[in-house]
Amino acid sequence: LTRREYRYFIYEGLAAVPHGLAITIAGTLLAVPAVLFLAGVEPEAMRAAVLARPHLLLIPGGSGLLLHGLGFCIGFGREAQSPRDRVAIALLHLPALLGGLILVALGGALLAIGLTAWLAPAVFRARFESLFGNPWPFS
Repeated sequence: LTRREYRYFIYEGLAAVPHGLAITIAGTLLAVPAVLFLAGVEPEAMRAAVLARPHLLLIPGGSGLLLHGLGFCIGFGREAQSPRDRVAIALLHLPALLGGLILVALGGALLAIGLTAWLAPAVFRARFESLFGNPWPFS
């Protein structure tokens, strides 16, 4: 994170790559339903399509959360000037690291569920019914 004039921040370094990919995925997840709606597709039809094929939302959503969490885990650090400064930077980065680990776990779980729903729909439906006692999708 580099401070520039006019109080803008420029995100540089390795952590900017997963953050940028996550923002791209989020923008796509917002743009696709908007474009479909402008093309005349009803929201009920979009809901029915996602309920029939949940991997359409789980895979990109899980990937976005996974990448965003990875970006937080990598972090936008600065160079340490001394060993004491290195400890201070690590302690300041700790909340972002913990939040990033939570996002990585949640994103990985959603990605795994989405891949299961895509590649083995029978396994997905059986697992869902064994967990909730109702078939997928339930009302």
